[in-house]
Amino acid sequence: MRSFFVFLAIISLWSINSIHRAAVQDSYYSYDNSKPVVTNHDTVNYAGLYNKRGLTNFNSGYYIDAIRDFNIAIEIKPDFSAAYNNRGLAYKYLGNYTKAIKDYSMAVKLTPELASPYNNRGMAYYEMGKYAEAIKDFDKAIEINPNFEIAYNYRGMANIKSGKYADAMNDFNEAIALKPSDALAYYNKGLANADTMKFADAVKDYSKVIELKPNDVAAYYNRGLANYNSGNFTDAIKDYSKVIEFNPYDESAYYNRGLANNNAGNYASAIKDYKKALRYNPNDTDVYNNRGLAYHNAGNYSKAIKDFNKAIKLNPKFAEAYYNRGMAELKDNDKTSACTDFTKASQLGLKEADKAIKDNCTK
Repeated sequence: MRSFFVFLAIISLWSINSIHRAAVQDSYYSYDNSKPVVTNHDTVNYAGLYNKRGLTNFNSGYYIDAIRDFNIAIEIKPDFSAAYNNRGLAYKYLGNYTKAIKDYSMAVKLTPELASPYNNRGMAYYEMGKYAEAIKDFDKAIEINPNFEIAYNYRGMANIKSGKYADAMNDFNEAIALKPSDALAYYNKGLANADTMKFADAVKDYSKVIELKPNDVAAYYNRGLANYNSGNFTDAIKDYSKVIEFNPYDESAYYNRGLANNNAGNYASAIKDYKKALRYNPNDTDVYNNRGLAYHNAGNYSKAIKDFNKAIKLNPKFAEAYYNRGMAELKDNDKTSACTDFTKASQLGLKEADKAIKDNCTK
């Protein structure tokens, strides 16, 4: 039986998992939870109060206002390490990683004995794709505080990006040992296992995430992907159905469930899923291509050809769609058109088309 080309839509490994846990430093000075009343002009107290208000703004998502408060705290007390650290966090959340790193570096200079500024600078380097620098900072944070679970998680992520999967797994396992309820570490382990094709292990990791966080949509999505790649299509269908239950408008979940249904032989269900996906993204060439495959598998070659036509119209260089249309045309007893499509697919660089030409078009 000839192979058909299926394109699996996957979640990006670092976009769903919003990993933005950072260490916020409070003022080094103690206040109660009531509104502070300033009764003197002690500059240290003023700096601490502005830092406090900056933290309140930061935690409310008012990052620009937070930065203004941290600016004043630093103006009053230029060696205020916590204010530099916290302003760095605000810059990071605004996407200004260069300024964030500058502030974290100042905090490191002022208080080199603290782990948090190293960890936060490492996070900023990570976001910039500077993984070697990030790992160095996480190393230092862990050296200062061997129980810094967040730093192990982030170092593991940086190790994944650096292709150091064994080191990454060690980091995630250490994070879990420090905090057995750490869903993030299990999630990241799942990513590492999936990256290294250990899909059964990835399924276990994502299942643990779901046990800890039953409403974690990303874990269901990625477990569905791992189940699909393990050949567990029924379980993949269940996972994507759960994703759709959380978000009925998730086009990629319908698409991936369609792939799983198609591979499980549920062609009618696959076609329904692809139809749903097209409702939310009507110009998705992969959906047309794969719905064409489902129609082909169901024996409806004329509808399969229509879908391949649409995929090719949207993307005239879609080699796999030409190949698949050629296969459907063969089944529809149109050998001439099939050979034309195989030739076009071959010209576009699809090696499998050469065999189709040899088998069907050279006799």
